[in-house]
Amino acid sequence: MSNRPGQVRGAFPRSRGRSRTPWRVLLALAVLVPTLVVIGSTVSPVSRAGADAANPVVITATPTTQLTDGQSVNINVKTSADFPVSTAEVHVCRPGVSYQSADGSERDPAFALDGPNCPLAPMSSSAESSYSDPGIYEGAVTPDGETFSIRVGPGNVSWRGLYSLTCDTAHPCVLVVEYRAAASGQFPPFQYWTQPITFQDDDPVASCGGAAAGAITSASSDRLTESWVAWTLDACKGPSRSGALTTASFSGEGAAVQAFNRGQVDLAYTAAGNDEQVDLNQDKTAPGARRSSVAVPIAVNATVLAVGGGRPDRASSGAHRVPFHQPELTLDEVATMIGGGKVAMTEAQLDAIRARPANIDFSLANPLHAPVFFSGNAPVAEVQGPAEAEASSWFGTNTLHTLRPDVFKVPNIPLFGSDAGRQRGADVALALADPSFSQALGLFSGRPVLRKTLISDISGPYFGGLWILTDAATAAATGLVPVAIENSAGEFVAPTADTMSAGVATMTTAANGMLQPNPQAAAPVGQVQPYDMTFVEYAMVPAEPLVDATCAPRSDSQALLVDWLNYVTGTGGQQALSGGLQPLTPALQTEAAAAIAKVGASPSTCVAPPTTPTTVPDSGGSPSDGFGSGGLGSSANFSGSSSSSGSSSSSNSGAEAAAAADAELASSSTDIPGWAGGSLPSTLLAAVALLGLVMLTAASASVTSGRRWNGRPRSAASASASASPTAGLPPPPAASAGAGSS
Repeated sequence: MSNRPGQVRGAFPRSRGRSRTPWRVLLALAVLVPTLVVIGSTVSPVSRAGADAANPVVITATPTTQLTDGQSVNINVKTSADFPVSTAEVHVCRPGVSYQSADGSERDPAFALDGPNCPLAPMSSSAESSYSDPGIYEGAVTPDGETFSIRVGPGNVSWRGLYSLTCDTAHPCVLVVEYRAAASGQFPPFQYWTQPITFQDDDPVASCGGAAAGAITSASSDRLTESWVAWTLDACKGPSRSGALTTASFSGEGAAVQAFNRGQVDLAYTAAGNDEQVDLNQDKTAPGARRSSVAVPIAVNATVLAVGGGRPDRASSGAHRVPFHQPELTLDEVATMIGGGKVAMTEAQLDAIRARPANIDFSLANPLHAPVFFSGNAPVAEVQGPAEAEASSWFGTNTLHTLRPDVFKVPNIPLFGSDAGRQRGADVALALADPSFSQALGLFSGRPVLRKTLISDISGPYFGGLWILTDAATAAATGLVPVAIENSAGEFVAPTADTMSAGVATMTTAANGMLQPNPQAAAPVGQVQPYDMTFVEYAMVPAEPLVDATCAPRSDSQALLVDWLNYVTGTGGQQALSGGLQPLTPALQTEAAAAIAKVGASPSTCVAPPTTPTTVPDSGGSPSDGFGSGGLGSSANFSGSSSSSGSSSSSNSGAEAAAAADAELASSSTDIPGWAGGSLPSTLLAAVALLGLVMLTAASASVTSGRRWNGRPRSAASASASASPTAGLPPPPAASAGAGSS
């Protein structure tokens, strides 16, 4: 028997049948119901952590929303020296339960693992059900407090044949922290603190009831996955909405820009667009293809060098890693690390990193220190970056190439062969860089691979740093800690709301109108220093009106596109940005409004394909392809061919290409050939053939309608299957894949 979410301390069976309740029982229930309601509801923990001077313990957990499978939630505990915390343990448990003991002298049975609320087994193979930090006493009294983590994930667990718990998009769970704390010299009671956690929707389009009529197709790097999911779910809730406004594919930024230029999607999320210097559009089959576009700023992001892994905790087992404090690295150290990987770092550089006060986690004077890189025979490359074309990679390598050209080199050792000693440049796709990053970096393609590395491959005794060149949003989503990097003014600057806002103010405008980082910018002494590698995320959309394959306006889609852009850049969309991203500055808000006014405002240059009738040849001839001379194979404006100005005249999507084929087939005339070997006139045999087709069509209609040939309905199961609203429909286009696909 499963335990309902609101039940406490066990499973209570439901009564069956109609009950006849005497008045005495009703009176008793009238007294007991208020008590039961209090017990079964979520109430503030007894400790009221940090709520008053009598209990200075402050507990926080991050992140707690839009979580994904295997993601780590960091739990920080702070207290004062005269109110020590002796133990702390966290479980994944059932919501709607009051976790509190009667007097604190004994642990609350509701918190017990394998009890009615907290399963012993984890919710997924990438998650944990609990974690204990018995050594919290020393760390909790420090200014930063003690931080430990637990990996969480969605799933369903049943145990002991009595209870079950589901944690997913529709069913939040809670993290329950049990700790013991009291004023010095007093008995430390058991106390509890709870934090709800929610998970990312793997299919927000389905949660919106499907895609809206005329939904916008889009493509992006997976760094915007969490934001797009939140936007989609929020935007489709409006009273006038019917379905998700957009669909999305997350196959990489370079692939997104190429798909936009080919007319396969209506919108591409990008930080550089068609900037020739960055060269995201690495489409060698159509190198000149550029679609006329408008760039609408939607958020502020940053390229970061971030560190994963961790130092040992204070637990006796020492098998659990504690997340690093934010480290500080100089530009020379970053250039050496990215340019040559672990093997390029000198002992002098490693000693300087260990000696820096902010890098206490790596300090040899710290008994809980971790090596700068993984110790022992680590199972992963200690410095990694994305393989595919991403503007974040270009911004990072361009900063190092610009500010430290003499350091940003391939190590001059035999391991690197003919590339040894060569200077590195700015590279958008690290897998295709020349000189190669082989032997220097481990390259991953997409977030799923990165998550697997962070969750599965780094295990057991391998403490130390795993350094990733990525962006701030990805670092936040995967639990990485961004590095504070020395800027051109010699100050260590981390990507924060203030430093990224200052970075926007120092940007330069590229030839395509998009803002780009200015690595050499520095604020005057005493002012907020800019984070050098800050960049702006844009929605790149067609400057011309959206049209279908016949050049007819897609009015519904055009309206949805403008609605979507207004939402994303407005209050709702800016508040729904995922961790690591910062809202638009006032100047960017003004720029966004001006850009949206230009969307679809340019005159259409669409050229409709010809509609020459196609005739099926008589017997003995080759069959027609059905598309005619204006079919997909010869429709130049679908490929995004460039005009003399370098901008494509196409504004068609991949869905429009399919519509072109359908329109061509519908408009073409078809001759029915003679029946080979027949002695009757072809016209008579053709009539017989048509009659047969009608009968087959009637049979098909009968089958799909849920009725037999005799008119009687089929079984309920088969009729229900045939009545599915999607039965017989073609699959959605590739661009409409759910969030997280890569």
